[in-house]
Amino acid sequence: MTSEIMYALRGGPDSLEFMRLLDNFGIWCRYSGCTGFHSSGESETYVLTDESALELDKVMSNIKAHHEFGFWLFKEYYICSRDTVEIAVLMNRYGRKTRDVAMAHASSKMVDKLLSRLRFTIHNILTEEEK
Repeated sequence: MTSEIMYALRGGPDSLEFMRLLDNFGIWCRYSGCTGFHSSGESETYVLTDESALELDKVMSNIKAHHEFGFWLFKEYYICSRDTVEIAVLMNRYGRKTRDVAMAHASSKMVDKLLSRLRFTIHNILTEEEK
């Protein structure tokens, strides 16, 4: 595990360092890596080594395989740069379409809680890999 990931893990899932790591990974996905997320256009600068980004990519593959909604949430927030209100609106539309009451009544506060839970899950996976 790279030193920048280990540093970010020390503060916990809601620490500024860990959130910054995920933000930078989202930018890396958007402009430099991850087939399917690569975007043309103006690039943003990320502060993350490719080695760390590839380690995080493995974790996201695990999330995608076992937690489809968690991966969707990560993609919308970190890679597509949508805010919690936009994500709540997308969830509302999907919920009305599928008659899913929980999704139809999603709020930005609920999206914040889901993102916190997702960060906790990613943090736990990385911590387990560190051992």
